[in-house]
Amino acid sequence: MYENIKITSILIDITKACNMECTHCYKSSFDGCDYMDIDKINNIINEIREYELKNVALTGGEPLMHPDFGEILEIVKANSEIEFELTTNGLLLTQEIIEEVEKIPNIIIQISIDGAMPATYEAQRGKGSFEDFKKGFDLLASSSVSKRARTAVSKLNYREIDQIYKMCADNNFTPSFIFVANFGNAEKNWENLKLNNIQKMSILNKITNLNKKYNLNASVSTPASSCSFSHYKERESVLIESNGSVIYCQWLFKWSIGNIFDTKIADIFRGEKLNELYGISNKRYDDLNNNPMCVNCDIRSQCDLGCPGMALENGNIYGLDGECELRKTIASITSIKEGTT
Repeated sequence: MYENIKITSILIDITKACNMECTHCYKSSFDGCDYMDIDKINNIINEIREYELKNVALTGGEPLMHPDFGEILEIVKANSEIEFELTTNGLLLTQEIIEEVEKIPNIIIQISIDGAMPATYEAQRGKGSFEDFKKGFDLLASSSVSKRARTAVSKLNYREIDQIYKMCADNNFTPSFIFVANFGNAEKNWENLKLNNIQKMSILNKITNLNKKYNLNASVSTPASSCSFSHYKERESVLIESNGSVIYCQWLFKWSIGNIFDTKIADIFRGEKLNELYGISNKRYDDLNNNPMCVNCDIRSQCDLGCPGMALENGNIYGLDGECELRKTIASITSIKEGTT
């Protein structure tokens, strides 16, 4: 496998440090400081660019907490053929940072918007946080920087989808949405966050209608929507944590396939840990493909058999991921709209 390695995009957690402790975060809270050295960030990009690298997402934690953030922007400038995306909660954005980023054409800032109203936002991100978020949002909105927004949709904020979408559209942000998953901090607060299938379907329908209204193409992603493992495909994107651990998929973030600080990426991709992960994932696919529940399912021909990462969180990586009913509901509504039933 991986005779011809291709890695078109990477996510680099340049720090685990964060200025917030969000109830819905798919990562667990981190007590301490862990920053990726500038030279290591540069070395990662230089190594992986040989494998058709086109996109780099700088993530965290909160990337703006990196003590050498100015030097990171210099790395972005030096790699003008690569598109960079900075994901931030926006609270630490300043006019000075915005002015520096405005000079760099190959960077996009993605800001997290988890509520249009202060009470909703602060229920997830902490009391008093909305005012600082709004300052950062307004600075970014009034700038020439390319910008996106991401909303983690939960039971706490799904009723504000219209307002959040309008907030993005009115300020030239490209919106996107993701359903909160039962990982990390979210797992501890799951009863207050989890959405049922009816709520999820109403969200999907609402965003479809909002896309038409605003002539935009906001996406709604979920870890259960598709999976390369289900089709025995080689992946072209990886996450690299601040300690150098290479994570083949962010929904399998507990499963490192190697460390880029001491092993070449080509050796990691041809290594035993990834072979083991593929073996497990392919066995899961084969087991479910022969499972009577899946064999006799009305939507089997349309189903990728879900997300191994979510299945692992449910206690059995070889089992179901807990999203079957949602996929059935989506397929049923789609078929009715298309007049196939």
